[in-house]
Amino acid sequence: MQDQPLTIRSWPQAILHLDADAFFASCEQAIHPELKGKPVITGKERGIVAAASYEAKARGIKRAIGLIDAKRICPDVIALPSDYETYSLFSVRMFEIYFRKLKNMSDNDVIFTGFVPDKLLPQYFAACDVYVTASLWEGFNLPAAEAQACGKRVVAFDIGPHSEIVKKGVLVKKENTKEFAEAVIKLLR
Repeated sequence: MQDQPLTIRSWPQAILHLDADAFFASCEQAIHPELKGKPVITGKERGIVAAASYEAKARGIKRAIGLIDAKRICPDVIALPSDYETYSLFSVRMFEIYFRKLKNMSDNDVIFTGFVPDKLLPQYFAACDVYVTASLWEGFNLPAAEAQACGKRVVAFDIGPHSEIVKKGVLVKKENTKEFAEAVIKLLR
């Protein structure tokens, strides 16, 4: 490690990809306070789990499983149809808040892209030096697999499927943020 503290200004350029884990379910819990603390999933209209609250994930529910399996795993799970229009409104507001805070911490060398369509993600993966995901709950981390397919190294917490997905990079013990930061720095040097 260098003697100088690492700051956001330590890098000539950064691209931030923010993946809001459990976002749709969290929106539902914000709209319906009676759902807070309960296992909630969205995707009822498609018969598949689109998003799961942290309470549902703690009970073993993962994204992309069928609703029948979700009910078998967690009989008291609350399945809701997805309300993408509402989620997009929450998303705009959430990104405004994140970007405002991050812009205050950074300088002009940080790129704030906003939403990036799936078809453009390979270009972003190709432009990055390291793909970093701080997710603590994953059914399957497709972006980590895509980043590696683009030849990028990945830093991720050693949770769920990451031990099978992350072949090129570093897995860090869950919630060990110091080791996580050190792994990112090591791969960037």
